[in-house]
Amino acid sequence: MWAPPELAVNVHEAACADPGYEAHRRYFREARHHTAPGGRVLIALSSRAGHAELARPAAAEAQALTPVAATTVREPEGPVVYELLELVPL
Repeated sequence: MWAPPELAVNVHEAACADPGYEAHRRYFREARHHTAPGGRVLIALSSRAGHAELARPAAAEAQALTPVAATTVREPEGPVVYELLELVPL
């Protein structure tokens, strides 16, 4: 799991809390500079996260979130969709 060091939260909180999506914006901006040639930039989200809200900051970095895989898990509060997305250049 990627967790930005500047967030003053533990790893579990970082997985769920990113005020203003600032850490995600940084990931969208910088991750591609840390891949091997032909490498991929992936991010995992659940239906509890704001997929549409993350599409906008990705687009601001000239990238799009494209589906790689998804599964639905029945949880006590109802079904939750977990997605693996790839960040690709527009």
